[in-house]
Amino acid sequence: MHLNILLNNVNNLAMKKISIILICILACNFLFAAKTNIPLSKDSLKSYKTAVKQGDKFYRLKDDKKYQACGQYLTAYNLYAVDASLCYKLGNCYLTSFSKTKAITFFEAVADIDSTHKQFPDIYWKLGTAYQLYNQYDNAIVSYQNHKDILSKGKQNKKAIAKIKQTDKRIQECQSGLSLEKNQNSLFLDNISVINTSADEYNTICSPTGKTISYTTATLLTSGGRREYSLSANKSVDGTFDSPYENISKKRRFSHVDVVAQTDNGNTEYVYDGDKSAILIYKNKDGKWKKSGKLKFWKNRVRKIGFNSNCEQIVFSSEGKKNFGEQDIFIVNKNGKKWTKPENLGNLVNTEYNETAPVFVNDSTIYFSSNGHNSIGGYDIFKTTFSNGKWGQAENIGTPINTPYDDVFYTPTNKNLKAYISSNRDGGKGGMDIYAVTYIYPKQLAENFDAPAGTIGDKLLAGINIQQEANIDSSKVTLMKGVVMGDDSLLLKAKIELADNELQQIIATFEADSTGHYEVILPGGLNYGISVSYPGYLFHSENFDLPEQSEFQEIDKDIILKKIAIGKNIILKNIFFETAKADLSNESIIELNNVIRLLKENPTMHVEISGHTDNIGSKAYNKNLSNSRAISVVNYLIQNGIEEGRLTSKGYGYDNPVASNKTEEGRKENRRTEFLVTKI
Repeated sequence: MHLNILLNNVNNLAMKKISIILICILACNFLFAAKTNIPLSKDSLKSYKTAVKQGDKFYRLKDDKKYQACGQYLTAYNLYAVDASLCYKLGNCYLTSFSKTKAITFFEAVADIDSTHKQFPDIYWKLGTAYQLYNQYDNAIVSYQNHKDILSKGKQNKKAIAKIKQTDKRIQECQSGLSLEKNQNSLFLDNISVINTSADEYNTICSPTGKTISYTTATLLTSGGRREYSLSANKSVDGTFDSPYENISKKRRFSHVDVVAQTDNGNTEYVYDGDKSAILIYKNKDGKWKKSGKLKFWKNRVRKIGFNSNCEQIVFSSEGKKNFGEQDIFIVNKNGKKWTKPENLGNLVNTEYNETAPVFVNDSTIYFSSNGHNSIGGYDIFKTTFSNGKWGQAENIGTPINTPYDDVFYTPTNKNLKAYISSNRDGGKGGMDIYAVTYIYPKQLAENFDAPAGTIGDKLLAGINIQQEANIDSSKVTLMKGVVMGDDSLLLKAKIELADNELQQIIATFEADSTGHYEVILPGGLNYGISVSYPGYLFHSENFDLPEQSEFQEIDKDIILKKIAIGKNIILKNIFFETAKADLSNESIIELNNVIRLLKENPTMHVEISGHTDNIGSKAYNKNLSNSRAISVVNYLIQNGIEEGRLTSKGYGYDNPVASNKTEEGRKENRRTEFLVTKI
């Protein structure tokens, strides 16, 4: 949880091995196998001891390699599940893995088996840690309190007092987590998977145009050391990032290098040179980078610096004897060609813990990371505002940007509409990963909102919206969540598009996770179209026309995608017509384009487009209306490149209802357009 990898001991973090991760994942499949508490047979006992012995070889390794023992330990666990020592080791292994929350099962078992807690007196600390990482703050508080009670009964020496203080801090973190979860707004949070690896990626710098990001990555050397160097990635036209490429490290040949800031429209870079422990200034002249000086106002390692808008102030973090903690935030002002002496931002910003990675968001607001204040665990991102001649009380910017893991290096884009962070949270690729943060804004800001559709990928979560002008009430949103699977029972990592039907714009494109789970948060005030697709399947659509002041609702919606085959059909829920007419409304364009894309991806597919109505009016009237609407859809498809011979149209009127016509809601469902595969 408290890695401190960005402050003092970055060389101690080893790169995780992908092959080992796969072994652990496969081994986890044994977790839910039947377990026995009866005495083992001779052969089973031998297998049990062998598995434990083999696991112990890995368990004795450093923390970042312990998880390699999971496979062998799980084999033993499935033979005999009531060995407290084995469960304790398994829990510890998972706490050092990419799936830390899986430790809960085993630590709970230890707490039950070792009821006196004499064998493992720290079990409640371990269990509290696992609960906290899983956002189970209430359970974590109980566990930490139990741990504190055990400590209080022992000898009260300096070590015990320090542990009690540490436990009190964990309890405070969990209380902060409970408080911050009650006041959430909406944002997209996406792991930029194309640039993240099992190593560490962090310290993002965004170009003035937003089309390029630079960041630091770390790899292990064969000598056992750690090399840090800078990479860049360009954003394509569709919003996705291209593969990263090495930039300045080849040109400048540093063994450790960070680009810590850019100014002058990206033509001036400030580079941390780990070999010389200095921040060097490089300027781009006619496409060539040349050294033009260095900054001299700091004494210790600086991983990120922030300039205000006119480059007259720099904010940075540094160690020092007069600090409140190990690292504090400082600011310097330009005085002619020189910089003033560093000024500590004061005890409303700095704590007895660590504050790091500061950056100006505007001239009066600084964002930084800290494992003090009201952190919910590890490093959280905070902000402070300059008012009345001083920097104000640090404010936690909330979840899901902040987690019980380490969340650092907040980097805004030029319009502050999007940002990047680095985090080692659960579910990443390993170590520190870079995430894109995209804030959901009110409808009136849509013209200024350049959503990076291609980078909004893994999940859409609720969180605190830190932009003052984006004041969305979390009690006025709709949460839609569930699982995407095929009608062949396969769980699908499906593509999900979120559209504003009225503006005919794709707001975001993201994916369900590897187990098919997804979450979509929809603020009120828009007519949303949602399209879910996966290669080889017909897409699925949903429509939500949410009033501006709609109340919070949570919708559990498991989505079944139909395998492409003759006779399979879908309801096109985002095709709309003018009232009592066959004229397509503009809100239908995105859904119609999805149909065109599906037909072009499957050039031998023939389909029937059918219209359906409710039972208001005569049978003949509804038959004619539904037929005319189906023809309108077919004509649009033909006009946009689909061969006429592949399409047929038919109007069924109200002959084939899918809901009761006795209610308005049922009649609304019956007024629909369908798509039926007739030939492959």
